[in-house]
Amino acid sequence: MQTVACRDGVLVVHYPAGEGAKRDEFEFLLPPDGPTVNEMSERYNPPMPGGDTMGPLIEYRPGDHFGPVTFSEPRQRVTPMGDDSAEVTVEDHWHRLDMASWSRAHAFSVE
Repeated sequence: MQTVACRDGVLVVHYPAGEGAKRDEFEFLLPPDGPTVNEMSERYNPPMPGGDTMGPLIEYRPGDHFGPVTFSEPRQRVTPMGDDSAEVTVEDHWHRLDMASWSRAHAFSVE
C-alpha cells in the first residue's frame, strides 16, 4: 500500500499482495514536486494502445474540497485494435484506490 501526501489531499493506493508475500508493506511518499491528487493519480493510469489514457480518476477545480472517493476495484477499458474486430482490455494495476482533500481525509472508513 502506498500513501501519497499531495499538495491538496491524500491518495492511498492498494496493490494486490505479491505471490508468496508473508507480510503487508506500507510506503509513505512525499513527492518533491508537490503534485495535486489529480496530477498524482494520473501517474497510476496504465498506458493505452496508441498513447490514449483512461482519463482522470476524478475531476475537481483547484481549491475545491473533494472526497472521500474510493475505487473498490480496478477500472477496465476495452479498446478496439486496428480495423478488424480485435480488442484489448487494459486494467489498472492497483486493486483499490482512495483519495480525499485534506479537509475530508478524516472521513475514510477502515475496512
